[in-house]
Amino acid sequence: RVHCVLNFRNSFFAGEFTESLVQALYLCPIIQGLSFSNDAVADGNVHALGGSELLPFLARAIPSSVTHLTFDNVLSNNAALSLAHILKSVYEEGGDEETVGGRTVKGSIHALAIT
Repeated sequence: RVHCVLNFRNSFFAGEFTESLVQALYLCPIIQGLSFSNDAVADGNVHALGGSELLPFLARAIPSSVTHLTFDNVLSNNAALSLAHILKSVYEEGGDEETVGGRTVKGSIHALAIT
């Protein structure tokens, strides 16, 4: 079985990025992992946090075929907090059925890495 992962490195996430990505993931169930990463910056200023507040909402909207998520040096403090709240909501309440197109993502995430 093939396991494909999409990696977004040093990227900005704005506009309709999340909606377009979710649509593509539903059309391509062979994609089982998503990785978002930024290179470390010498002065400690993460230059590519643009749109990182949108990324946590992927955890609620991705199809059940995506089982692995990695956020490496890409989430702002607010985005990390949002992700924690969203994951808690998804796993405790079963998620928002309308948001995920009638398919629940509860239990579909097998691995989550945040650095």
